[in-house]
Amino acid sequence: MTTTVVLTRLKYKDHDIGDVTEVRFTNAPFDVIYDNKTWIAAGDLLRIGNQESSYELVTEGVLITLSGLNASLQPIIDRHGFRKAPVDILLGTLPDNTNVISAASYWHRGFALTPVTEFDESGETITVAFETESVFKDLSRTANLMSSSLAHHQALHPNDMFFQYTADVGLGEEAWKK
Repeated sequence: MTTTVVLTRLKYKDHDIGDVTEVRFTNAPFDVIYDNKTWIAAGDLLRIGNQESSYELVTEGVLITLSGLNASLQPIIDRHGFRKAPVDILLGTLPDNTNVISAASYWHRGFALTPVTEFDESGETITVAFETESVFKDLSRTANLMSSSLAHHQALHPNDMFFQYTADVGLGEEAWKK
């Protein structure tokens, strides 16, 4: 018998030093291994908003809530480390008597919007809630798939210095023409 678990990956950036950190959570009752990486058990502390299943492209985001977080994360939130951070939500198959995910598929991909922080009474923990923007965004708008910037590229590929070799990255976004 198997159990379906939610795997959530979030890459936040420390804008002061430029480091990108990948954080992985699961709603499983214990830490699991997927893709040779440990996903930290958050259990009921991780909530994902409702979303319908369909065979159409869905451009709506989801609401992600993490509760019981250490208040020491507040400075990262204040520096906008989570804003526009890539978010992947996968559904994984967890066989009985193991902590290794046998298979997983993407359920949602997007980017984190501005988080909302709530402090508990003791001040030791916080709850962070944020919505995501789908990677498909609004399909009625003009496509923006052929533009990129150094910041966006390095958020996805932290060690890749591709834009270092372009003619001028100081003007902001580079537009690629056909």
